[in-house]
Amino acid sequence: MWHRYSGPSVFLLMGHFLTSSAQFFTSTRTPSNATISLNICLSLETPPLLTEIFSYIRTAAAVDIAVDQANSYVLPSNIQVKLHFRDAGPDCFSVQGPIVGALDLVMQNIQCHVYVGPGCTSDADALYSFALFYKIPIIACPAAGIEVTGPQRSEYPLMVRMTYTFADVANMLIKILQHFSFSHVTLFTDDTQGFFSELGETVVTYFRRLDPEMDRNSRSKTLKNGMQLVSNEEIATMLIDANTTSRVNVLLANATVVRNIMMIASRLNMTNGDYVFFTIELFEAYYWGHFDWKTGKVDDSVARLAYDSLKIISLMSNEDQAYSVYSAQVRKLSLDKYNYTYGLFETIDPIVTGYYEAIILYATVIRRMYRQGANYTNGTEVAESLKNTTFRSPVNGPTKIDSEGDRVTTYALKDLDTDSGIYQVVMVFDDNETLVNVSTMSWAYRTTPPSDVPFCGFTGDALRCRPQVAGLNPGLIAVAAVLPILLVAAMAAAIIILFIKQANQTYDPYWWRLPMEELQLIGVTGASINSRGSKNEMGGRSETVGGSTLRSGTTLNSYFGSFFDKRAYFRGTVVAVRNVAKLNCHSSTAFVNDMRLVHNLAHDNIHKLIGIAVSMAEGAFQYVVGDLCSHGSLQDVLTHDTIRLDWSFKNSMIRDIVLGMEYLHGSPLETHGDLSAYTCMVDSRFTVKISDVGLWYLRDPKHLLPPIASEGERDYDYLLWRAPELLRVKMTPKGTQKGDVFSFGIILQQIILRCEAYDLPGDDHSDMVSKREIVMEVQRGVDPPLRPRVPRVSCSNEVYALMENCWSEFPLERPSFGKIKSNLTKIVGKTGDNIVDHLLKRMEEYASDLEQQVADKTAAFMEEKQRSEILLCQLLPRSVAEALTRGHTVDPEAYESVTIYFSDIVGFTELSANVLPMDVVSLLNELYTVFDNVIESFDVYKVETIGDAYMVSSGLPVRNGNKHAREIALMSLRIRHDIANFTIPHRPQEKLLIRIGIHSGPCVAGIVGLKMPRYCLFGDTVNTASRMESSGEAMKIQISDVAHRLLQDIGRFIMEERGPTNIKGKGVMVTYWLNSSF
Repeated sequence: MWHRYSGPSVFLLMGHFLTSSAQFFTSTRTPSNATISLNICLSLETPPLLTEIFSYIRTAAAVDIAVDQANSYVLPSNIQVKLHFRDAGPDCFSVQGPIVGALDLVMQNIQCHVYVGPGCTSDADALYSFALFYKIPIIACPAAGIEVTGPQRSEYPLMVRMTYTFADVANMLIKILQHFSFSHVTLFTDDTQGFFSELGETVVTYFRRLDPEMDRNSRSKTLKNGMQLVSNEEIATMLIDANTTSRVNVLLANATVVRNIMMIASRLNMTNGDYVFFTIELFEAYYWGHFDWKTGKVDDSVARLAYDSLKIISLMSNEDQAYSVYSAQVRKLSLDKYNYTYGLFETIDPIVTGYYEAIILYATVIRRMYRQGANYTNGTEVAESLKNTTFRSPVNGPTKIDSEGDRVTTYALKDLDTDSGIYQVVMVFDDNETLVNVSTMSWAYRTTPPSDVPFCGFTGDALRCRPQVAGLNPGLIAVAAVLPILLVAAMAAAIIILFIKQANQTYDPYWWRLPMEELQLIGVTGASINSRGSKNEMGGRSETVGGSTLRSGTTLNSYFGSFFDKRAYFRGTVVAVRNVAKLNCHSSTAFVNDMRLVHNLAHDNIHKLIGIAVSMAEGAFQYVVGDLCSHGSLQDVLTHDTIRLDWSFKNSMIRDIVLGMEYLHGSPLETHGDLSAYTCMVDSRFTVKISDVGLWYLRDPKHLLPPIASEGERDYDYLLWRAPELLRVKMTPKGTQKGDVFSFGIILQQIILRCEAYDLPGDDHSDMVSKREIVMEVQRGVDPPLRPRVPRVSCSNEVYALMENCWSEFPLERPSFGKIKSNLTKIVGKTGDNIVDHLLKRMEEYASDLEQQVADKTAAFMEEKQRSEILLCQLLPRSVAEALTRGHTVDPEAYESVTIYFSDIVGFTELSANVLPMDVVSLLNELYTVFDNVIESFDVYKVETIGDAYMVSSGLPVRNGNKHAREIALMSLRIRHDIANFTIPHRPQEKLLIRIGIHSGPCVAGIVGLKMPRYCLFGDTVNTASRMESSGEAMKIQISDVAHRLLQDIGRFIMEERGPTNIKGKGVMVTYWLNSSF
């Protein structure tokens, strides 16, 4: 187990820095008008994928989102958090990683106000010693076993945990066991994985703390042998041994190991309802796999029954709209920023969310302390505020932290729903640590929980079950006492030997026998099918099979029993069945041998045979039962007009048949013998599967006879796929490999033309030739031989040549399926996907193309938007432009003190009258370009230009204290200097003269107008500044008395009094000339 690290190397390294850096962590107060930055130090492991349930690469995006949301929506505007990440190491076995990371932060003068992480218990324990010295709180995720591997939980006052804890899981398990009165328990722990090893130690510890009786009656078994898992034989021995002390087993292992244990328990008859199994799947994670009985293996049906005895303890999940939005954000940012792609069905688990919520919690507490006037930089006070509190998580809503600093989490007990085969919540362990029933618990083969102790004891030798006979001598009593023990030992040895034999040879020769009572036809009344024949007669020309109607001239009796035409319920699952009752077949040695070969078949393109329903009274075969293929037969798909088939679909179908037949021809079965469009089934993913494999014994002997011209009534439909050489003799039930190739050639014609065998769509003469005539013509072998008519334009030349080779008159000229596969690869490419996979790939390519187009359009839009914003900011003040862009109303605003500048060109009217208008425009453009370049260097705002008049302000729309007078004064001096050096483009010998006026005072500013809005200034200050300009002199800067006093206070300007001056509309005013600055 992982224990608190106390080795010398890390803490000697710590000691080197403690004295030198202690002052670094001293809390300091920041002035209230400055932005305060709080450092969140993220310490998280970076393990290889799937080796731990927590990792930085999966968590980083969620943390970034949390920091952004905390700064934007949670914290006060003058407090911001900043993230600093340090690697805590690749695993949980070296605790130096988090310490080295913390010391590195100290070396870089980064003061950590809170640590978030790490995930490992041992890493969190080591980092806590460092944080305790500096009094920095830690929000760990999950550090689930800290109170078990280290001291008591109360000895970690600075630690808060945001996810599950092993203590809570153990407590939940004990509550459940106590609820059902279970006190005899066997604990199976996979110690090869750190999570289960640490959890197992916690459970054992809490058995001892909370239920001494359960602790005395319970036993623990490790599934670890050296560095590996124990073998299946050792697991069987453990289960048999556990059987002598308990009927309740707790499995602490991943999904694969749990399923293996349940399968072994099933073989030992420990899933019969007398035993119950519990396991832990806190949430869906690749780390421990998916705890489901359905894996696509041949033993799924056995696992389904075994899992009726398995109960699962999990965290209650929350997948509402808020979670969906959060999940989408994390997935997108993970891919865009960290190049990590969450799987399609991979969830954003509670650990990732825990790191996200840790930052939201910290920000919430800081905001609360700030409002209360508390010292939010004091780590001890922050740690106390993090405890015994409730905060609102954007993902999970109100979330509670208890008095010890652990998140209050809701756990659930799940049970397998008998109808759907899916685990559902039946019991909840709520915030008050009480069990609440959600629905009724089901128990395998019984209505009540199994007894904690069997009536006759675990070994059957309880005193109450012993015979009470008087007068027996001591020898007989001794024998009676020893005999049951020997008997149990003998039985155990026999079971182990049997299990070993089954492990080496897991084959039951009668695996295919199914009881008729368990088969229920869909749409047939009655409890079960128990007669020789079907309750739904199959004769008649209008019978619908698999969703399509057979063509004229064909009856279901003509092809009776050769394809799966009905559906039924079998052990809660919908299956496909076909009636074989009329064949009156019974089991035989040859048939059992054939079934041995069928049992070993395993291929994606071979239809799975579940078994054969047998009448228990007579032993006759009634129905062949196979996996349901929801689209029926290939014949159904080809004749179903609503299913569109392009060549991608057709190539996939051809490929599936070829792969299936190549596998079959290479297997011990060697042949099919009855390949047709009816025996090719199509499942829900449009994968073609070859059915009726190895069922030669169930073929009607009359159908094997060659057709005779003098015959009366005979159905010829099923003979359309038969090779000519097999039409001329009595065919063996197995047929031949070359005959199968011929049948494939006829199927090729059907797929190419999408029609029935030997038909030509659009040809009115097709119906004039009967199936009997076609079959007899093929049998005779006319020259040229009769074959389906396929226009060459219907397919590529290569496919056409392949089809002709397959239906060659001479068997030796027909290629093998291995050769067909090779040719097909050259024709259609090296495909490895079925139709649905092709569609998904197309959709992915289309989606990628759309995403690129959207990205390009978005980039162009953002570029245009940026240009528009730049242009808008040139027309209006930036703050005003941004408010208008956001759709906000910009109200007029009064300013207490601003400085306004006016200037115009002396003699501009006469100059304009003597030159061309284009020259005037050119002159003003050159002039204002000089002005605009000047004002870029000062904190001023260009209000407007009218003709030669130029108006500038300072102190609005952004206030700048008393700096506005200085900024306008310096700008005016710079403009006057540049005008002196300005050359008129069309009159280089003349010089421009400028008048400048400046006045300071209050004014009002706001947006005027809806179309072409203008930012205008109003008030007497504007008028007075204009009068300062109009009453001034050339190349001089006239300023008002108010502006003069402001500049005098600044003290770096040379001014002279002009004296009393008559100002239009103002009367006599004392004005000044601004000469220069120093």
